[in-house]
Amino acid sequence: MSNSLTAISRSRVTGPLSVLIAMAITFFISLFPVRYLSSTQPANEVWLHILNFNLTWPVLSKWINFAVMMFCGWGLYKINDLFGLSRFRTNLQLLFYILFYIGNPSLFFTSEGTFAALFILGSLFFLFSTYQQSIVSQYGFLIGISLGTMALFWTKGLLYIPIFIIGLSFMRALNFRSFLAVLLGVIAIFWLQFAVNYFMDSTDQFFAQFKDLFRFTIPDFTRLPRVIQGNILLTFVLGLISGINLLINNFKEKVRTQVCYNFVILLSTVASLLTFFDSRHMIGHLTLMYFTIAFLASSVFTSATSRGTTILFYLLLILYSGSFAWITFGL
Repeated sequence: MSNSLTAISRSRVTGPLSVLIAMAITFFISLFPVRYLSSTQPANEVWLHILNFNLTWPVLSKWINFAVMMFCGWGLYKINDLFGLSRFRTNLQLLFYILFYIGNPSLFFTSEGTFAALFILGSLFFLFSTYQQSIVSQYGFLIGISLGTMALFWTKGLLYIPIFIIGLSFMRALNFRSFLAVLLGVIAIFWLQFAVNYFMDSTDQFFAQFKDLFRFTIPDFTRLPRVIQGNILLTFVLGLISGINLLINNFKEKVRTQVCYNFVILLSTVASLLTFFDSRHMIGHLTLMYFTIAFLASSVFTSATSRGTTILFYLLLILYSGSFAWITFGL
């Protein structure tokens, strides 16, 4: 990695400065009418309250989303640090996530993605903590609680439960007790919701939220503005290259590092595919795609040593800045 990219990735100034820039851009965006991606969950009664909040307090909604996104970016950095996934500390997880955040201002509001990123972050922490632990049922239950809470706000989040169960097998922690613990965690959350609906005599609303769970709308992706299509495809290609690179070179790392990255690659693949094939409900999937690819790309750019990689990094800064300008000003 060249001196300039090394300095950026390891400097203590990079993180706070990136957050301040993102804060200034978020404030700047509030001065312009930006077209947001549509959020469609008409059968999810919990989400309807968030939607009403967004309409009533649009500025506050924007800043809540900003705070959560910055926390999740910091969380990526801490997961990398706590589990020793890089050979040295790097700010690139946070930097890439902020770059993706800035590059698509059509997501600058409290959305399904806001909750998806927050609770997937928690689920990742609990999952990585299970590696080679003798007792993992408590972590499995916490994973279920986290994913179940996410699904309260975003019903399609239930599609990620099987992925985390597979993740337990990656961590050598999958057994009947841990599997059951995940399911009990999810059921506990929805049992509470069902109880509330039952006492309010509205159980039909409870079951209605699941009717579109396995309904996908592939053609909708082509209806997005071209610049957003380009932004998503650019990020997808970056994730594809990063994932392949990690799969090829992962054998050089510790076993724990290998399985953690392999799971993130799996999670990123699922989120990316659902972004394209469930584009009607894509906000949550897209946010998770950004979230996981920031994690993968940071690993590749941290370990890279070529001048070409540094040039590519600066090219990405230019491309995502262009995406921001185009979406904001309709250039």
